[in-house]
Parts: sequence; C-alpha cells; structure tokens
Amino acid sequence: MNTRLLVFGVLLATAPACARFATDGATPEGAVLVLNAAHQEKDLEAVVAARDFKAEARLMLSKLQPILVKNDELILKTAETLETTFRTKLKVTGFEDQSEVETSFVGREEVTPDLMRVEEKRVKKDGSSVTRWVVVARGASGWRVAKL
Repeated sequence: MNTRLLVFGVLLATAPACARFATDGATPEGAVLVLNAAHQEKDLEAVVAARDFKAEARLMLSKLQPILVKNDELILKTAETLETTFRTKLKVTGFEDQSEVETSFVGREEVTPDLMRVEEKRVKKDGSSVTRWVVVARGASGWRVAKL
C-alpha cells in the first residue's frame, strides 16, 4: 500500500469536522454541522430549518406501509405533526449543548442518491464520546437532517 496515501487517510480521519466540511447543506456532513450550530446558537427557527420533516415523514410511513409514501397529503400532514412535536419537545427539553463537543464523521452509507446515513462521533472535553447515525436527505435546497 502507498505509505503517503495511508498517512493522508489517517490525517483526514483525525482532522476536525470543520476542517473538512463546510457548515452548509452542500454535503450530508455539512447539514449535520448546520444543525449542531443552530443548537449552539439556541435558534429554534434555524434548528427547524436544518431538519427535513417531509423526508422523515416518508421514512416513517414507508416503514409502516410502503404504499403510504405515494400519498402526498398524508406525507405533508405527517411532516407537519412531526415538526410540531419537535418544536414542543425542544421548547420543553431545551437545545443540545454544543459548547464542549468536537464533532467528526467516521462513516457514511448511501441509502439512495438523495438519502444518506452519516456516522457522527461527538467527543466532549472530558474525553467521553458518543457515536450516532444521522439520516440526511437531499432536497431542492441541499442536504438537511431527516432523522437523528
């Protein structure tokens, strides 16, 4: 194996997320960073804008019964309910604290060309960490988080 390629791969894998991905909807990872930044700013509208509730509704309905994803009205009503529930929960539980967290991305799986699962690793300053898969969907305005 090419040693320079191996070293580059190790450096890339250990670089902070912000060093490799812009905080925008241009990439699935960037969409996760947008959501994290919105939480850090404690901006409810930005957090909601970083989410794709229609994609989440499609995912949820397809698990219940695949034929349901053909019903646009049902998808819209489900998305509205998911958003309302999310807003209420966020008002009750508060925003995620991002101040002591460093994010990196350790994996990515394509579900469809417009749906990805991104593996996010979050390390706190105390050294504790958690890894989670985040589902991200691509729409007309770019990538947004569909499901945490």
